[in-house]
Amino acid sequence: MKPGDRVAIWLYDREAKLFLGLTGERPTSRFAVIGKIVDPAGSPIGPWVEIEHVEERRPEAEGKTKKVLWKFKQTTCLIRWDYMISGQLLAEAEEPEDPRPHPGQYL
Repeated sequence: MKPGDRVAIWLYDREAKLFLGLTGERPTSRFAVIGKIVDPAGSPIGPWVEIEHVEERRPEAEGKTKKVLWKFKQTTCLIRWDYMISGQLLAEAEEPEDPRPHPGQYL
């Protein structure tokens, strides 16, 4: 990753909910931070990212998912390395591809 790269950073469910400040009972979902790298090294903690949105893929009945987009007022955030499952480089119109091989598995 280098500054300016557009990325999707997949987060673990529990860590994504901490990052978003979500509390209470919520379904286990898949979360991807979509944005541009500001500083890839950032700090020993993780990279700084200019966030476009966070995409949540929430399970629904019969193997379908519902997509929910989370927006932020403060868009430059540090993403902790230990929150990340994986990262993907994206083209401008590209959708992130779920890194897990089995769509039915949620972390």
